[in-house]
Amino acid sequence: MYLFIDDADIAAVIDQFADLDPKVISLAFHRAMKRTEQSVMSQSRKVLQQELALRNQKSMKARVRTYIRPAASDMAEMKFWFGMNDLSPNAFKGTPKKTRGGLMFRGSYYDKAFVSLRKGRKVFMQRETDMRYPITKLTIPIPDDIVVKIEDEVLERMPDIFMRHFETDLRGRTKSSQWASVFGSGQHGSLDKASTNIMSPGKRPRGAR
Repeated sequence: MYLFIDDADIAAVIDQFADLDPKVISLAFHRAMKRTEQSVMSQSRKVLQQELALRNQKSMKARVRTYIRPAASDMAEMKFWFGMNDLSPNAFKGTPKKTRGGLMFRGSYYDKAFVSLRKGRKVFMQRETDMRYPITKLTIPIPDDIVVKIEDEVLERMPDIFMRHFETDLRGRTKSSQWASVFGSGQHGSLDKASTNIMSPGKRPRGAR
């Protein structure tokens, strides 16, 4: 699954900060990409947890991944991957109920499924035939339409998420540059000196204890 950010939209934001050094803009761009990556992954896991009624996001942590296209490319691109393999019943809220010949869970019947205890923990198993063996672990399928839910609630908003992070970072760097120019003018001392004064205890102000 790929998502693109239009170069024209990026250029429009950069134009607002034309006074910044190109290297600074590049740093802001890549930081915004990483923050967008983190935001989208976090929000996607949250949607999966809510829609699938999972106990927590632990089972989804390794199932949401992203790959950022190399910086040398002409267009900002992210590739998202979602693992939609079946999950263990333990990942979901609720507990499978014993019924004649199997288990009931989340409105579905699993024939020849049963509960086993291993080291004090419930493990849900399922016989493949009417014979005692072979036995496999019971797994619950993830609905196919869950990807559509992620697309609608998270991925369609990704360009906006990126642009917000990008512009916020640029504004922060602009303020830093303005702050540096004030202290670099000679009227108020150097920025390095100001930073040293802020970070060092120095002389206590009157009234301090």
